Amino acid sequence: MKRKIFILMHTHWDREWYFTKDETKVFLLNHMKEVINFLEKNKECIYILDGQSVMIEDFLEFAPNWENRLETLIKNKQLRVGPWYTQTDLLIVHGESIIRNLYYGIKDTEKYGETMKVGYAPDTFGHSAQMPQIYKQFGIESSFFWRGFSELKSDKSDFIWEGIDGSKIYGINLSTGYQGAKYLENTKVELEDRMKKIMGVLDKYSIGEARLIMNGHDQMPIQKDIYEIIEKLKEIYFEDEIKINDFESYVEEIKKYDMDTVKGELIHSKHARIHKTINSTRMDIKLLNNEIEHKLYNILEPLSVLGTYLNIEYPHKLFEKNYKKIFEAHAHDSIGGCNSDKVNSDIKQRLLSVKEVVDTQIELYMRLITLSGNSNKNFVENSKHKLENIDYEIKEDTITIYNFLPYKRVNEYVEVEMITRNSSFNILDENNRSIDYILLDQNITDAGLIDR
Repeated sequence: MKRKIFILMHTHWDREWYFTKDETKVFLLNHMKEVINFLEKNKECIYILDGQSVMIEDFLEFAPNWENRLETLIKNKQLRVGPWYTQTDLLIVHGESIIRNLYYGIKDTEKYGETMKVGYAPDTFGHSAQMPQIYKQFGIESSFFWRGFSELKSDKSDFIWEGIDGSKIYGINLSTGYQGAKYLENTKVELEDRMKKIMGVLDKYSIGEARLIMNGHDQMPIQKDIYEIIEKLKEIYFEDEIKINDFESYVEEIKKYDMDTVKGELIHSKHARIHKTINSTRMDIKLLNNEIEHKLYNILEPLSVLGTYLNIEYPHKLFEKNYKKIFEAHAHDSIGGCNSDKVNSDIKQRLLSVKEVVDTQIELYMRLITLSGNSNKNFVENSKHKLENIDYEIKEDTITIYNFLPYKRVNEYVEVEMITRNSSFNILDENNRSIDYILLDQNITDAGLIDR
């Protein structure tokens, strides 16, 4: 059988791990310049930029004058970018975060050309059963990954992956890892010995004649002698077809075969660890992230949508900036907490920064929506979106209670902190009926200390 040996040139870019993101930005600057120069000299070469667009942002931050050259390579499909913003964890973070991570990764890369429509998650520590459904909604029909698969799922590394909702995509397990062919030897004897081991694994697990040779590793520079190596490979495997290629081409090769259908999440650790214990490391970071995600998706976003019905502009840029900040913290190593103390401190501070913005924006929206009720009365009443239970006759001493739960609450108590002119007062509902209340605490405040 004549095999088609596809060499995938790439790097896996851990933005932070036992080194900080600021350190990797320096190395990335040099790495990207080397890649761009190499691709410009070798027009037929293809390079995979680890599936995450944040690398483009980090590079252009320090080298904006390289943007046109970068864009040309992306448009020519020599540099394959996206679809992620960062290489996120797929089990710890909120599902909405996964969706938005893909959304911004695709949005950012489409500015330069075509996004690589492949669910590339080479080092993620396990995969959610809903990923086929999520990928499918973004027009992605395949997922390439290393961790989480074993023969208990299928005898072959190429399969149909079915999600909880019945969505089906092509699943491709990188049976030799994303780093299987890193730093290939340039001497024929050593190269042949190395490739014999790699091809033995691929011959066992691949569904057809295509073989995926992953030439890259963590922060690995582009292998500039790759064409010399390919010539030696052609001598060793003279009956086979050998060339540099991309993931999409591999998917096209396997589509003609009948494959096993695999259902559910992918969390097997026979061939590659999935590091289950990271689920409980650095719980301060995980709990903080969970709080932020809850406030973002269940409170601030609904408030922002409600505000648009009252002519309050939706803060797209504010959301984007803070989404991206938390997505930086969602990278598989970052949110996993398996980092140096210095990196974990940086991650936590990043999340605290987002929390301040989110908390302040929630408070601002509650004020704006309350104050907008009266001035936008006609707009709301004539809108097809009816807002119930809003008191449009807003007065200075109006108390507005927000229910952020997804169901109606009846006869429940709320705790309110307010400033009154007198020590005794009445609280009235929208129909001027007196409401019973319990005074928990009361202090005299110097009016001069209140910013009026």
